[in-house]
Amino acid sequence: MIYMTSEVRVNRACAMREALNASGLFQYKYIKKGDTFPSMPVHTSEVVMLHYFKPDPTCYRRCYSSLVISWEEVMRQYELHELVPDPQAQIVDNIKNQRFAKDNPNACSWTYEGGNFCDLGFEHWLGEDRVIVDNCKPSYWDSRWCFGGVRVGSVESLGT
Repeated sequence: MIYMTSEVRVNRACAMREALNASGLFQYKYIKKGDTFPSMPVHTSEVVMLHYFKPDPTCYRRCYSSLVISWEEVMRQYELHELVPDPQAQIVDNIKNQRFAKDNPNACSWTYEGGNFCDLGFEHWLGEDRVIVDNCKPSYWDSRWCFGGVRVGSVESLGT
């Protein structure tokens, strides 16, 4: 279910890593396995409507005391909502709306090179703002997270 939409103006000339570094708002608290930035989807539209959604509750399964959703299911939810990830817009939106990540951990996920999974996430954890940049084997998201994307066909893509 889409529960928030934000109009985002994106300076596409600004590289994603530089946008995060220049903001001074987020420090990399957790980066895993290599450099995910080059694999991020890149779009050309400078103004987008970024939609945040929570996956359908029936998509989660119990893992110990948490409810989790697989990356494969998150990607299926993107398709069901007719959204594609726009990491650059999500970076800008989280910089602009600092409180959002504190109340709503949010991420975007995508696949690249042979189906490998990558993600970019923003959260407030253990008293610190945190950016997660991950490039690893499939894993799971817990039910705290929402996911961001733009409508399929609403942005021009430069590819990955």
